[in-house]
Amino acid sequence: MVSSCKLTRCISCTVIDGIKQWRAEGLPLTTPSDEACKMFDATVTQIAKTCEDPTVGGTGTTLQKMLEADPNFVLGLALKNHLSRKKSFNDAKYAAELDQLVALAEKQNVTSREKLHVQAIKLQAEGEGMKACQVWERILVDHPHDILALRFAYMSYLVSGQSAQIRDTVCRVLPQWNISHPLYGYLLGLYAFGLEETNLFDQAEKTAKKALELNRQDSWATHSMTHVMESMGRTREGETFLSATESDWAPLSHVTYHLYWHWSLYNIEEGNFENALSVFDSKIASHLKNSGSWFTMTDATSILYRLEFEGVNVGDRWKTIYDFCVGHPWEHTWAFEDAHLLIGCSRGKDQEKCKQVMNSLKDFAEHGQGDMKRLTSVSIPLLEAIQCYEAEDYAGAIDILLPIRYNIIQIGGSHAQRDVFNLLLLHAAIKSKEPVHHKIARSLLMERRQLKEKSPMVDRLLEKVQAAISAES
Repeated sequence: MVSSCKLTRCISCTVIDGIKQWRAEGLPLTTPSDEACKMFDATVTQIAKTCEDPTVGGTGTTLQKMLEADPNFVLGLALKNHLSRKKSFNDAKYAAELDQLVALAEKQNVTSREKLHVQAIKLQAEGEGMKACQVWERILVDHPHDILALRFAYMSYLVSGQSAQIRDTVCRVLPQWNISHPLYGYLLGLYAFGLEETNLFDQAEKTAKKALELNRQDSWATHSMTHVMESMGRTREGETFLSATESDWAPLSHVTYHLYWHWSLYNIEEGNFENALSVFDSKIASHLKNSGSWFTMTDATSILYRLEFEGVNVGDRWKTIYDFCVGHPWEHTWAFEDAHLLIGCSRGKDQEKCKQVMNSLKDFAEHGQGDMKRLTSVSIPLLEAIQCYEAEDYAGAIDILLPIRYNIIQIGGSHAQRDVFNLLLLHAAIKSKEPVHHKIARSLLMERRQLKEKSPMVDRLLEKVQAAISAES
């Protein structure tokens, strides 16, 4: 049994009886094991902090110890299932495990809160992420300190592009927290990102700063700050900020390599392409090889695609991404990933794989289920536009993208992540041979200028477009 740990928030390590402490928190756990409570707490704490804590062995170790202490711990099993949910919707074994979990919850007569968690986990595993969010929100009405329900809803809103809900799910519970709670600062970090995604930049920056004053190693608050600076065009300041705080956020964070992605974006915006490639090579490409992370694949793809938009020769760097794309199963659990998967196969010059990706997605549109099936009305045309661009059919890409550009938010990710598709449209318009498309490019750049006044990228591209328009006059 763990007698102590160095986590800021580890309820069960503050007393001998973890069961009683969780009950006192108003979040009773149905398990006879104090050790299971402690390891559950340690796991949830790391999730809340967006980190892996070596003092307890990381989330893999705490999950394992939790279920060793109580193999029938319902909420613990629900947590484990959720963290391993990157499964095909048609995975019969996984579905059977969830059915067994539901039956176990009924047999044990667990609390209504725990039953709702199990219900939400099952819904999300079936692809019904938004219905799962409704259940997590129901939990938060009665249990605003249930950080697990909050984090699960929050991340589901993020992968479905629900910007206002990213903000408001925290908004609704924040007044019922206070600074005495060990995780309060991390809640502010979550809130700051929601504020940024809804264009409340000043408020987002103040909130992120407050979170970092409480916890300088809060990588999600750091992430929120990088978004503020990117959105406002404060890229040089962003580079300085990341450089000055790297020792705080780089070790053991779940978003470390995504923060390096932001660092690359700053360099691309400023035209420092060699610096962007250096970050890609030293941080992101190596992590993709070692981790097998789909999230890192999207970051890596995005960097190289943006650099090629700028005319940069990236050499053979696409091979790492292509090897990943063809070596992992295509599960269509996140439309944002599907788009980057197609780009990776396209840049790998594998037309057969590209056809397989499109056919797989169209088959999913017919036979799949849940939110992602409904979203194929946006994701399929987006992928078709990517194919047009890759085939140098720039007019075709424009014809597809212009009508859906304001619907692409539904594929999820942040505004900064989805901006690669704004750039796809913009560069298709620049490369098109039709004069009207050059004027569309100019209009898009004027729009971009209004939203981000300080943008070296806009300066570069406007010069190119104006030269094309002048030559046609």
